Amino acid sequence: MPLVTVCAVVGGPEQQFKPIALRRKAIEISNNLIALWSGDFSAACYFAELVTDWFQKYPVNKETLISFCDTYYGQRVPNFWAIIVPSNNENWYVTIGDVYRSHSSFAGEYLVAGTGQRIFRDMVDAMQSPESAIVPPDVAGLRIANDLSAREIVTGEPLRCAFGGAYEVFFPGPDGFERVDDVMHAFALVKVSTDIDVHHYSFVMRQWYENDQLCIFSQVTDSGAMQGLKSEGFAIPSVLGMKTQSDRTVDFLKTRPRYLSLHHLFEIDGKIVSSTLTLKADGIDEYFNFIDKSRSVSFEPKDTYFTRLVEQAVAIKKQLGHG
Repeated sequence: MPLVTVCAVVGGPEQQFKPIALRRKAIEISNNLIALWSGDFSAACYFAELVTDWFQKYPVNKETLISFCDTYYGQRVPNFWAIIVPSNNENWYVTIGDVYRSHSSFAGEYLVAGTGQRIFRDMVDAMQSPESAIVPPDVAGLRIANDLSAREIVTGEPLRCAFGGAYEVFFPGPDGFERVDDVMHAFALVKVSTDIDVHHYSFVMRQWYENDQLCIFSQVTDSGAMQGLKSEGFAIPSVLGMKTQSDRTVDFLKTRPRYLSLHHLFEIDGKIVSSTLTLKADGIDEYFNFIDKSRSVSFEPKDTYFTRLVEQAVAIKKQLGHG
């Protein structure tokens, strides 16, 4: 399974909904080793300094990692958790603090820590893997990230649990961990009766990397622009990094992303069922046209997209016992 992590909201408890800064919660120690952290930001900075210095001196393997933890984390650190994972398939990892371990049909064995673990557990435990195909790790990770983002919009539950804002996905590749880069998250309500009525949310979220910095752009759609809404961007450095100005131009934001992850809430016979459609590269072109506009992003659905939604609605009705 991939690694999924949320960007950190930096601020005191009384500022829970007014963060003073955003930081990445993934520490890329090397191509083959990543640490995901949660909890106190100053403890994370200290951890990042220690682990970076350690693996400049020693090779990356299980023995040196255990030695690092024995040296610096033999005793519990209040309000700090970390999961340190290699990219190989040797099925070992190291944790700092109390980390929850479990198994689900969608994720297999998984680990989670921090204030959002209950939401993550409930969501991943309820997910079902399709019986007919193997889900690639980048797509599986984006399904989790997209569902968490949708919960921020619909219920606000992640924010009330003091996490949220943006989600990163990493997966093991032939040369180590790979970032899931250049992603657009979109959200829609699909009302199903005799016809299908699709209402897309007024914003999409585009995220990409520039060196060690994650960039997020909350971009208005056509409908959002007509309501007078404005786009807004955020630069999110690593734990030890410094925020820098993005070098991407407006023209980049009008292009088709590498990934398009759409969260649909199907409203059928008074019931709400969620479903995520994640498209990659040329697969996006099968369902959407991206239109160059000056003030907003416009991805116009093709007939194939509505056909896909109809098929999904039929499948959901069968699951609900109405088909």
